[in-house]
Amino acid sequence: MLSEFFLICASFLLSLVQGTLLVTLPAPWNAIPLTFIVGVLVLHRHGPWSGILWFLSTGIFLPLLGFSAFPAWQFVLFGILGAFLVTRIITTRSVYALLGLGYLLYGCAALFSLGIFVFVEHNHLGYAYGDVWPICANGFWWLGIGLIFGFVLSRGSARLFRSLFLVRKSHVSV
Repeated sequence: MLSEFFLICASFLLSLVQGTLLVTLPAPWNAIPLTFIVGVLVLHRHGPWSGILWFLSTGIFLPLLGFSAFPAWQFVLFGILGAFLVTRIITTRSVYALLGLGYLLYGCAALFSLGIFVFVEHNHLGYAYGDVWPICANGFWWLGIGLIFGFVLSRGSARLFRSLFLVRKSHVSV
């Protein structure tokens, strides 16, 4: 119960950072998919239910803050697709599996968003048609950097907390 509450609070705080701070940065920096990166890390490190909860809460908070690169219901689909990938296809906990999971999810998100743009809305989030591909390309670049940095940071912090708080290995998902 406490871990789910912490996950929802962290999702709200990172959605707030992405919706208010990252959007105001200049051109390549404003394309950092921070909540998406952390969602993939949560899926990879803590399992499918935590990942679904992360994407669900992010899908609720980002549109409430007025910033969302994807529709709210699409975040739930990312969580379900990611949970399927983590349990059935990408079962190892290596950095290569993390990058594969992240790029598969973001590629599906970009193609799905582009499909909505082309076939349904014709002007999704006010972007011109020529602006969709540079935004996706910047997101792909930042996604790789963020996932590698997040993987190193999460592995190091898990080891640090295990040594500081004397956590038994049977209670830690590393």
